[in-house]
Amino acid sequence: MKKIIFPLLAVCLLLPGCTREPPEIHQIFWQLNIRRDTGRGETYEQLSLFISAGDPDGIEDLEKIYLLNDKENLYWEINSETWYKADMHGQIWIGSNTLAMHDRSPFPEGDYRIMLQDLGGEYAERSFTLNTPNIKRKITFPEPAIRENTLTIKGESPVYSIWIYDKKKEYQAPPLEVHENGLDIKRITSRKRELNEGFSYYIYVYDTSIKRGLITGPFYYP
Repeated sequence: MKKIIFPLLAVCLLLPGCTREPPEIHQIFWQLNIRRDTGRGETYEQLSLFISAGDPDGIEDLEKIYLLNDKENLYWEINSETWYKADMHGQIWIGSNTLAMHDRSPFPEGDYRIMLQDLGGEYAERSFTLNTPNIKRKITFPEPAIRENTLTIKGESPVYSIWIYDKKKEYQAPPLEVHENGLDIKRITSRKRELNEGFSYYIYVYDTSIKRGLITGPFYYP
C-alpha cells in the first residue's frame, strides 16, 4: 500500500525568518460521537479530533492536519480555514468535530496517524488506536422543549450542553449547560443582539455506557 507523500513547499524561500523547523504536537484528543441530524433525518458516526499544537514560527504558520488510516487507505484533511481553534489555559488546540466516513458508515477500528503540516512543508506526527465498543442497547437521543421561555431537555442525563449558532451559522461560544430545571432563553439572547432574531442549537451529552458522545440537532428558536 502506498502512503501519501506530502510535497515539501518552497514557502520558506519567500518568508523572512522562516526557520524550517517542524511544528509540534503536544497532546491529542479524540472521541467518537453519534450524530442525529434532525434536518436530514440521518444518524451516523462522527469523530472529534483536536491537537494541542505549536510551531517555532508561530501558530499562524500551521497549515493543515491530516488524519490517515493506512490499512484502510483512508485520509481526511483539516486546513487552517476550516479548523476550530481555541485557547485552553494557555494552550492552543485546533481540530474538528465533524470528521465522518464518506458513506456515513462507522469508523473502522485500528491505528490512525495524525500529521500536522506547516507552511514550509515540515510536519509532526502522532498516532492513536481506535477501538469501538459494541453498543448493546437502543440509543436514546435527548429531546428539547421550550415553554414560557424556558428550554428543557428530556433524556437520561441530568445535564446537557448546547452549542448555539446565530442565523449566519456562526458558533457562539462558550456552550451552555441545561439542567433539570431548564434554561432561561434570555441567557442565550442576551449574549448578542442578533440572537433575539432567532438562533439554532445542538444538544450534546457524553454517554458513558457506550463511550460515545451524542449530538442531536439542529433545533431552532423561535
